[in-house]
Amino acid sequence: MHPLLNLPATARPAKRKKIAYVVGSIVAAILVCPVLIWTGKAYLPKLWGDLHFVNFVVAWIPAVLGVLVAFVPDRELETRLRIGWRILVIACGLLYSVMLWHQQTLADESTGQAQQKLLSQAISEANKHADEQFGKMHDEVQDLNRGLDQTKKDLVGVVQDTSSALGVTIGKVTKPEPPDIPVLAFSLFTPEWRADHAIVQNFITANDEGSYPIEFTVTNRSETTARGLEIWVQLCGECSFASEPASFDHPAGSDERTRHRKLGDLNPGVSVEKTLILVRPPRGATFQVAFRYTCESCGKRGLNNQIVTLAHTYLGPPPANKRAWKLAGP
Repeated sequence: MHPLLNLPATARPAKRKKIAYVVGSIVAAILVCPVLIWTGKAYLPKLWGDLHFVNFVVAWIPAVLGVLVAFVPDRELETRLRIGWRILVIACGLLYSVMLWHQQTLADESTGQAQQKLLSQAISEANKHADEQFGKMHDEVQDLNRGLDQTKKDLVGVVQDTSSALGVTIGKVTKPEPPDIPVLAFSLFTPEWRADHAIVQNFITANDEGSYPIEFTVTNRSETTARGLEIWVQLCGECSFASEPASFDHPAGSDERTRHRKLGDLNPGVSVEKTLILVRPPRGATFQVAFRYTCESCGKRGLNNQIVTLAHTYLGPPPANKRAWKLAGP
């Protein structure tokens, strides 16, 4: 059975009133807690957010409660004072709870701030260390680049020096002189003929058939072999061949007074064997015959006419047509 049912009828209203008072005090104290928290944040922000101060208050609230409970007995007080006393004790308990809660909150915040500070410090130190390492690496790369630039300059200098030295060396090397061009000389063949002396004038007489024999030769006076040697003989404008010269041919399209012969190679200092041609000269005391030659390395020098002059015993009127010498090309 409930304790209130055992009380006298006159005592029940007082007991209910007491219980309602206690419950109301607890509810009021609970409602007062947010007010206290807001007041602490609004008017005491520094103290309210100071973990050391909160720890100090939390540490001394039990001592204050102990003094209150020890020196102020509840039974010695009057009813009104006893109620107020109990409210005070309850309020101190609630305040202690609030402070404990706030202490824990500040401890969590402090721990989070400490961790954040440690994390930030660790990140800062890591960044600083990374910057130092990157700085060292950058310096090393710069040193390497400077070294490469210096090496490049040294190599360029070495190459230039080598090129200069090579150019000087090459310049000192005697360039091989081009091979000598064969030089050939035509000569009338007489008893006085010598290889080093060309005879370009002579007196001739007619043979039994009325033709005038002309004997000539050609000598290589250079130090180079005349390879693929070819010669041409051209008579004067009023002259003609009494017979076709041996080993000669008449190039197609050339003048009737021109004959051609291939002699092959002619070594230095060597003369071609005596060659004979029979000519019918014009009326007059003298006439001329032109010679020219070519070979693989003779150039254009051999194309110039080498002319010999011959005199004979026939004394007739001078030739009416004195044309300029003109050689047919090969």
